Amino acid sequence: MMSEDLMKQADEALQRGDRRAARALLEKVLSADADNIEALHLLSTFDIDEGMAGLAQEKIARVLAIEPAHAPAIYNQGVCLMMRGDQAPALEAFRKAVQIDPRHSGALYNIGYILRAQGNVDEALKVFAALVRLNPGWLSARDAYCDTLLLQGQALEVLTICDEPIEQGKATATTFRLRGDALRQLGRQGEAEEEYKRSLQLDTANADTLHAFGSLLQEMGRFEDAVLVFERETLVAGVDPRFTDRFDQALAQIIRSNRSVCQWKNLSYYEEQALKLAVARTHRIVH
Repeated sequence: MMSEDLMKQADEALQRGDRRAARALLEKVLSADADNIEALHLLSTFDIDEGMAGLAQEKIARVLAIEPAHAPAIYNQGVCLMMRGDQAPALEAFRKAVQIDPRHSGALYNIGYILRAQGNVDEALKVFAALVRLNPGWLSARDAYCDTLLLQGQALEVLTICDEPIEQGKATATTFRLRGDALRQLGRQGEAEEEYKRSLQLDTANADTLHAFGSLLQEMGRFEDAVLVFERETLVAGVDPRFTDRFDQALAQIIRSNRSVCQWKNLSYYEEQALKLAVARTHRIVH
């Protein structure tokens, strides 16, 4: 009974957005009931969200020892494997979760994501299409479906899909970025530029949009404008851990753009920055 009361309090804390209080309450549950599956699972999810995959895996193992077919725990196991970069076993875990619970949206999303990353675009498209049918209100699923359609050259279909949230007043920065990508693929550069600008009005630090917009400007021969956009991308990559890997890409495009318009002074500066970064990374590897 005490565990039930504590679980209820933990749920109330979560509803308030107080994860620290919820964690403390869940740990109290485990101190009284070490095999409480719900508490173990929720704590493993907290660990994952906080980047502590090792601690999460310990709790997941305890859950699965008690209930081997616990789909949410198997899903979390897959997430931990993804965090380690082990895509093949992660894919296996997500597929197992879906076998147990065919409506597990998170597992389906990650299956599609991994298949696409592995180059299996046809299968990824099928998964994302099924996910959109299953969960039509999940914007991330719709966006992933559109990104995958673009890889298949289905730009017109993307425009049709993006029209709906725009008409409903539910469009996000990603919606307009996807429209921009589709229009760019169709060769409608001027319209694509307007969509990227609309995307950046909603999210000025959208690294995907900044990179796509900069690339479009390069295609249009507007290299000086492209430099400004890629510089913004480097600023985003420098402060947002999600986009750290974008820094080098953006810097390379700044160098390319400056070279294209013979901006030798700027080119020299950015090439020097790239060299310093390369030397610093080599130094870290050696030591």
